[in-house]
Formats: sequence, C-alpha cells, structure tokens
Amino acid sequence: MRRRCASLAFVKEGYMERQMIVEAEALTTDLFSLEEPWRSRFLDLVANMATRWKWNGHQPTREEIVAWLGGNPALYREIRLLLRAWQRP
Repeated sequence: MRRRCASLAFVKEGYMERQMIVEAEALTTDLFSLEEPWRSRFLDLVANMATRWKWNGHQPTREEIVAWLGGNPALYREIRLLLRAWQRP
C-alpha cells in the first residue's frame, strides 16, 4: 500500500509539472502577443525577476520565458496578475 501511494504521488507530481508548463506556455504566448513597447517591457520584467535582476539586457527567448514561468509558480502568478491588471479596461 505504501508503494502504491508513493506511485500515485509521483504521477500526481508529474501531472502538476506538465500542467504548469502548459499554463506557462499560454502566458508566454500572451506576453509575446503584446504590442510594443509593452511586449519588451513585460519580457524584461520576467527576465529580471527570474534572474534576480542580473539579466544581461537582451530580449529573452520564448523558451527561456516558458522555463522561468513553468519552473517558478510564484513568478508565474505574479506575472499573470500584473498582465491581467494591465489589460483590465
């Protein structure tokens, strides 16, 4: 029984990680679809927050943004909230 619970926890963890990547990809698409100058500003913000303000200044790639947002739930939530607040009429 203990082994089965561990297996279910592993499956659930894998599902949650995949779901986070799917959500990060959707948010990344939203960010990249913004018009300039807002796209660059949001992408720079994500890059700086993800690297603790040590980003080198070039525009991050789509893959970098997905990796940062998908690997850091707190960053994902904050960027999602900021984008929603900014887009609110």
